[in-house]
Amino acid sequence: MSEDQRYNGWTNYETWCVKLWIDNDWSSNAIADIVNNDCDSIADVANYFRQMHEEDADDIISGASVFADLLRASLRVVSWHEIATHLWEEYRAAEQDDEDDSGDIVRVALP
Repeated sequence: MSEDQRYNGWTNYETWCVKLWIDNDWSSNAIADIVNNDCDSIADVANYFRQMHEEDADDIISGASVFADLLRASLRVVSWHEIATHLWEEYRAAEQDDEDDSGDIVRVALP
C-alpha cells in the first residue's frame, strides 16, 4: 500500500481509529494482561481484539440498517494483525524490560 493511502502511519483510517480507542479506553495493565497471559502469539492478540470489537458492534447495532452495514464494513478493513503486532511488541518488550530490571548485579569487564 502506498504511503498516500495510509493514515497517520497505519494501514488505513479504520486501523488507526481502533488502535487509538484501544490505547485510550483500555488500561495498560489490562492490555498487558491480555498480551502476556491470555495470548500465545500475535495471531491470538489479533483474534482477541477482532472478536471483542465484532461482539461489541453486535451489541450496539440491531437489525439491518445503513449504519449497521457501514460499521461492519469498517471493522472488516481494520488490520487486526497490524494492531496486534504493535501491542505485542510494546507489551512483550515491557515485560522483558521488567525481567531485565530484576535487580541482579551484572558485571561488565572493561577494557
